[in-house]
Amino acid sequence: MDVIGRRAIVTGAAAVIGSGLAAPSVRAQAPLKLKLGNDLPALHAVNVRLSEAIGAETGGRLAIELFPNNQLGSDSDMLGQLRTGALEMATMPGTVLSTLIPATSLTGVGFAFTGYDAVWPAMDGAVGNYIRAAIAKTSLVPFERTWNNGFRQITSGTRQIRAPEDLSARRRRRSR
Repeated sequence: MDVIGRRAIVTGAAAVIGSGLAAPSVRAQAPLKLKLGNDLPALHAVNVRLSEAIGAETGGRLAIELFPNNQLGSDSDMLGQLRTGALEMATMPGTVLSTLIPATSLTGVGFAFTGYDAVWPAMDGAVGNYIRAAIAKTSLVPFERTWNNGFRQITSGTRQIRAPEDLSARRRRRSR
């Protein structure tokens, strides 16, 4: 089976996981047709890429049947569908997966990375391997690489947050 890289599939997607994708019966289908659900609008760049480019870039060997905009339910609902095999793939944040797999919440920690030059070595290396191993223990199959949906930072509508200290209650009181 050909390996399709992170950036070749989608730029801007969240973590994608599936159940049973390694089964010989799934690999034997030609073309391979997989159902994918997510919470993104149909015209979001991720869904446009999934619905239009994947088939073309794989020479028709892979077709994604897309269910955008929570058509199949919430992220939590789709996580349940993944676990039962009713859905083969989904895009969802690690914070949703963390309800089942606590290690996936690592991707949502603000200030964990200083920049992209630190994100990809971690996610493609030891940190990502740790998270993928935790996902695999639940009978879900993680992709070998994480898709780029931006790494997490903390935002505020009242003032700039540049360091963890900016979140302290003492600093909040002084800024009012």
